[in-house]
Amino acid sequence: MSSLNIEYFKYDNEKFNFKELFENFFECDLTRLHEKFNIEKKFYDVTAGIDNISVVEDAYKNVINTNHFKNKWFSFIKLIVKPYFNNEKILIQKLPSINIIPSECEVKYVHETVNGYNFHLDSYQPFYHPIFEENFWMPMTKTDELNDLYFIDNHQKKRVDAKLDEIFRFGNNVVHGNILKNNSKNTRMSMDFKALLLSNYDEKLISNKTIIKRGKEYKQKDWYSTKHYYMEV
Repeated sequence: MSSLNIEYFKYDNEKFNFKELFENFFECDLTRLHEKFNIEKKFYDVTAGIDNISVVEDAYKNVINTNHFKNKWFSFIKLIVKPYFNNEKILIQKLPSINIIPSECEVKYVHETVNGYNFHLDSYQPFYHPIFEENFWMPMTKTDELNDLYFIDNHQKKRVDAKLDEIFRFGNNVVHGNILKNNSKNTRMSMDFKALLLSNYDEKLISNKTIIKRGKEYKQKDWYSTKHYYMEV
């Protein structure tokens, strides 16, 4: 049995049909994005915070930043995320992040990979996430052993293997990451976000260190605030 700070919990993915919203926009099964958009099979380096896979930007602009998505997201927070925190006041990422790893593409988002994996802690460079955050990861496609998210437990790598109606929650001390190259025949898409109890936010644990977001530099303490990153719910 794992002693890690991890947990799986379910949600109604028919009511909160984020996957369907993305598929309606792209007009295809998300696992086939690489075919629909002829995504070039090459190496993508996204460590500078700029995702140069065009479908990612399209999804942010035309799905996540729409009022329809935002209304569903706010309802999801109220009915799924808040109860996890016993309906206490929380800080949560204003809008979720997405990750698209096209079939037969190599996507590097950490400075130093480990044995072909993007293993990292979110509190490390280049992310510098505060250690008081909790991580929530949701697959938008079925995963397999060639494209799943992995984590380290007792020096062994393990698949997350979350179902489409499951959320994988893990603490900021859990080493995790994708396989560097997706050798699966399927593109993998996921959605993730950070949240924490408002009472756990501690300005003493963040600093003036520089982080890079979308190619721009910010101070850690400025970025991870309600001005840029969180909203209080």
